[in-house]
Amino acid sequence: MHFLDEYRATGNHAVCEALTCGWPDRPQGEFLAAAMEVGREFARRALRNLQIIKMELDARGYCFRNPDAVLVPARPSAERELAAFEKQHGRLPVILNAWYSVIDSVDFRQDYDQIEGESGGSASQVDGLGFNCGLFVMPLRESSQGILRSFRRDETEEYFLPSGPSASNGDPRGMDFPTNRFDDVYYNDGGGDVTFASQMRFEIACCGFPYWWRVSRELFQPLSSLHGTPDYDAFYAAVHPKLVSL
Repeated sequence: MHFLDEYRATGNHAVCEALTCGWPDRPQGEFLAAAMEVGREFARRALRNLQIIKMELDARGYCFRNPDAVLVPARPSAERELAAFEKQHGRLPVILNAWYSVIDSVDFRQDYDQIEGESGGSASQVDGLGFNCGLFVMPLRESSQGILRSFRRDETEEYFLPSGPSASNGDPRGMDFPTNRFDDVYYNDGGGDVTFASQMRFEIACCGFPYWWRVSRELFQPLSSLHGTPDYDAFYAAVHPKLVSL
C-alpha cells in the first residue's frame, strides 16, 4: 500500500478523493492501516497550516471567541479515548478518527464585538473577519454528548456525531457512524454533499475565512450590517504562500 508515499510526494488531494470514492465494501487490515496513515498526515498538515493562520491572526489583533479551544493538539490519551469511543459506539470514518488523533479542537470563531466592529468606521484590520467562520471542530468528548439518530439515511442503526457549526441552511455539520468508510458527508447546504476532508481543505485554503474569500472574488457582497470591513486581501497574501497542500 503506497497511499502515504504518494500523498507525501504530491500533496495531491486526489489521494484522499480516491480513498473516499474507491473505498471497498469490506476493507482489510492492511488497507485500513494505510488509509489511516494518509488521514493522519492530512491532519498533521492541517495542524501546521492552522498554526500559521493563528500566528498571523494573533499578530493582527484578532480576538478569538473561545481562546482556550482555538487550536489544541490531541492529548497523549487521544488514541486510547478514540478506541474506547469506537468500542462503545462503533467505528468513525477513518478521516475523523485520524483528525482526532492529531487535533483535539479547532475554534477560530471571532469575538462577537470584533465581528461587528466599531460604528463609524473600522478600528481594526480584522474587524468582521470572523463573520460566518466555519473553522470550528469540537473535541470528541464534547461532540459525543450530542450523538443523535442519523437523519441522513433510513438505517436506524446509524448515528450522527455533530462536530461543527451548522451549514447556511441549518444542516448541522457532522458525520454518520458506525462506518468503515474513509470519508463521508459532513454537511449539505443544498449545493450537494460535502465531505469532511474537502471542507477542511477549502476552509484552510481560504486561510480560514471562505466568506471573505468569496467577497474578495466578487462572488458575494459584504453585509452592510457589519461596521468593519477587514483587509482580507492583505491577510490572505501574508498567509497563503506559507501553507502546505492538503
